Amino acid sequence: MSTDIKVLVNEIENYLWPTEEEYRKSCADFTALLPVYIHDDLNHFMMAVKSVFKNTVKPAEILIMQDGPVHENMVVFIDFLIKKYPHILHHISNQKNQGLGYTAAKGVLSAKFEIIARVDADDLSTEDRFAKQLQCFCEDAQLDIVGSNIAEFNDDYEIQTHRTVPSTATDIDHFSKMRSPFNHPSVMYKKESVIQAGNYADIQHFEDYDLFVRMLAQGQKAKNVAQNLVFMRAPESMYERRGGAEYVRKYISFRKKLLHTGYIAKKEYLFSILGSLLTSYSPVFVRKILYRLFLRKN
Repeated sequence: MSTDIKVLVNEIENYLWPTEEEYRKSCADFTALLPVYIHDDLNHFMMAVKSVFKNTVKPAEILIMQDGPVHENMVVFIDFLIKKYPHILHHISNQKNQGLGYTAAKGVLSAKFEIIARVDADDLSTEDRFAKQLQCFCEDAQLDIVGSNIAEFNDDYEIQTHRTVPSTATDIDHFSKMRSPFNHPSVMYKKESVIQAGNYADIQHFEDYDLFVRMLAQGQKAKNVAQNLVFMRAPESMYERRGGAEYVRKYISFRKKLLHTGYIAKKEYLFSILGSLLTSYSPVFVRKILYRLFLRKN
């Protein structure tokens, strides 16, 4: 299995699209939910899709959720997939951009299978990602959500940092009081469990964290695989988006919600707000350093 990102990228670039019949020989009954919107890069999206195709266990449904109009080259590529894989590839499009929370919620409701794997439009799944996560569900039928660690890479396909999350239920619960306990592009969850928790809400930047907290608050069972099963693209723009007055306003609003519902204590609320103010109002290069020192592992 390719755990070296440059090896995986090379394999993806040389990967030949299989026939639908060949693809279906290694399918399992789960859905890969893949949102895409106008700012997603076609080459990045194509590589993300190919990384799904290269998995040793492949999703019997790939559900592309198009959030509003996209560029013509993206339309052409999606149309190619629909025609080549009519029984695998399903495509749903919003007439206008509605945001990730709305689009992901719609995707959950539309998914054909009970197990759903989230896939981001610019990240790469390792070849054994789905096999390892499905094995977790097979070993423990009570599990509702399974995530993993991730490795973050730059535009030169160099690993910069790792986001390591706790693996056990107790540690996940404790971690969730301050930070999201899952890496969103790595999660696989049960459709009914997500719906029972209220599905994704329209909370920009925090729609995933918000969902995870509600799932945990309901007592749903969680686990993270203590391996990097996803390579996540982390360009400079990622750090730019996580700053400024508007980002802070939305973060404070989200943390207030957790405080008012009793999920976090006042000291956890205050400590998190102070941390957010420090990072969000720092220059981007300082913010990047702070993330690497305190929120990531090199």
